[in-house]
Amino acid sequence: MFKALASYYERLEQLQKSIRNAVMYPAVLLVMMLFVVLVLLIKVLPIFQEVFQQLGADLSPVALALMQIGQVLGSYGLIALAVVAVGVIAGAIVLRNPDKKEQFAGWLQRVSEKWTVSQLIASSRLADALVMTLASGMNIDDSLDMAIRLVPGTAMQEKITQCKREMLLESKSFADASMASGLFAPLYCRMIAVGFRTGSIDPVMAEVARRSAEQVDDKIEALLNRIEPTLVIIMSVMVGLILLSVMLPLMSIMSAIG
Repeated sequence: MFKALASYYERLEQLQKSIRNAVMYPAVLLVMMLFVVLVLLIKVLPIFQEVFQQLGADLSPVALALMQIGQVLGSYGLIALAVVAVGVIAGAIVLRNPDKKEQFAGWLQRVSEKWTVSQLIASSRLADALVMTLASGMNIDDSLDMAIRLVPGTAMQEKITQCKREMLLESKSFADASMASGLFAPLYCRMIAVGFRTGSIDPVMAEVARRSAEQVDDKIEALLNRIEPTLVIIMSVMVGLILLSVMLPLMSIMSAIG
């Protein structure tokens, strides 16, 4: 029982680390991208404007519009940053209240529970909870009753309730009820069915929990692998457009002078 509990907390800690990394890395990359763009708009474009004025020409309409945006951001950027900082500090103070923190966590859970990653996380948490309860000698009904309090999200809790209803009213096995209610993937349901028939449900459920945790890690890694190049492409396109809006007219002027 203690071994199953230790495995449960280890997987939970690993899952929290994966989620933090999945949120932190794109956030840092996004901040760096915004910083580069702001430097181009606030510092670089005015320098090109002076060069064009010395040559007796003007920037292109696109570059002028971008420079005006940069001037506005340079004038009011500190005020906006201060407002954002005050909002973040106020939010942190409010979230120190356990009730407010629980309400915010519940709202965030309701918003994200439709995502594929959230559904995989809920299935992984359910498998870990069942490993822990079944290892203690509890039957499947009592295990589901306890697991429903450990699994986040109303969607997964409704699936557990539906699974219990089908087991009770339609006399289905846990594997068939799990497949019908969508608790686990079909492959895992077949593994669970074999585990019950052979009397080795504990190691089978442990294997399901391990594979579910690996599936969550793979999904998060795949998501990161899509976010990183997407942000890099967006930044490259934005920087390229800013530079082209300046360099092309400048090249035309230099060709005319030459």
